[in-house]
Amino acid sequence: MITAILVIGILVGVAAPRVLRGVDAAAVEATAGQINTIMLAAELCYSETGAWPSNQGGTVLPPEMAPFLRPNLFAVPCPIGGTYDWDYNNAGYVASLKIYGVDSDLTEWEAVDRAIDDGNTATGRLFYTAGSPLGRMRYVLEY
Repeated sequence: MITAILVIGILVGVAAPRVLRGVDAAAVEATAGQINTIMLAAELCYSETGAWPSNQGGTVLPPEMAPFLRPNLFAVPCPIGGTYDWDYNNAGYVASLKIYGVDSDLTEWEAVDRAIDDGNTATGRLFYTAGSPLGRMRYVLEY
């Protein structure tokens, strides 16, 4: 009986980190996919109308983007934390997606950055900005 419990304990100790890494990898891939989907919807909107979607603030889907983005990804939390917010002519950028409410542990965001940008959360189109109490990620389509 003790041997069986010992074997189960060893298996759990070996398997748990692998399972947890799998969950993180799935959330990273889902986040990268959602960001790419939102950016594609914004680019399609620009291509069709000649203008970027309007700035709505918060978690509101810009109405110009609605025909290109189903389901509404602005209505759900980002898989690795944070909330999506489209910015047009805001914070010094012409067109960008902000993910606010991001904690300072950027391990998963670095993996997202490697998947869709340059792999560095301090440079490129996807980058981190510290905030209080939580920071934000921003993906810029037009500076």
